[in-house]
Amino acid sequence: MQIPDTLVLLGEPIEIETETGERWEFGRNRFYFASTMDGRSLWILPKPPRKKPISTIPKKAANLFKRFTGWHPDKAHTFLTEKVSLKSFGTAKSVSYRSNKWSGRQVSYIHDFENRTLLQVDNKKNPGIWRISGHKLKVEAVGITG
Repeated sequence: MQIPDTLVLLGEPIEIETETGERWEFGRNRFYFASTMDGRSLWILPKPPRKKPISTIPKKAANLFKRFTGWHPDKAHTFLTEKVSLKSFGTAKSVSYRSNKWSGRQVSYIHDFENRTLLQVDNKKNPGIWRISGHKLKVEAVGITG
């Protein structure tokens, strides 16, 4: 599976809890918490060592960012991603993250999933890339729903 070409940055992940009670914590300033442009899947990715600013932000991505945060994005970056092989990793119970949505200040949020939400990872022993998806998952103006 290829990591989507365009992801919308939502914030920084803090922790994922699975239905089996496992908790995975993410080091501060080491990962991105992002969404696909349609808001239907969430990704946690290591921050890349190099990123290149781009001058044009895709309209669909800008609209989702504005809907989620309350303001238009002022910048975007591109960086290279490799093709990854994702493996099923069970079901997510919750995700917690930091975001500056609405207030402009970093605030911590916890989203408890209401519906079956699948987890996939690149490496089951030491996950670095995470994908969270579910048929009712959606990024909305009120936050993450589903």
